[in-house]
Amino acid sequence: VFIHVLSSCVTTVVHPPTSSVLRFYQLFTSTTNSCGFTNAKNLARLQRSLTGDARTMVQALLSVPSNVPTIISSLKLRYGRPDLIISSLIQQTQTFSNSYQR
Repeated sequence: VFIHVLSSCVTTVVHPPTSSVLRFYQLFTSTTNSCGFTNAKNLARLQRSLTGDARTMVQALLSVPSNVPTIISSLKLRYGRPDLIISSLIQQTQTFSNSYQR
């Protein structure tokens, strides 16, 4: 529901799981590499951009920069699953189709 590019090299995590999550991960890793972000900078980016269930899931980890790889791994495990993304897209399509037919 909320995809935003906040500024150069900063993005927002999206929820529910859709292809937007994959875009977030690709942007996060590419901007980390191209901008040379440290775990401390990435932690600040994650603190600003995680919302909803994604934030709740990793809230306890959002206080220490060395947790960034664990945070990303946790988010990938939960939201980066193609089966969930496909299921979510199918559900969205069915919902759209049902409301269009009415």
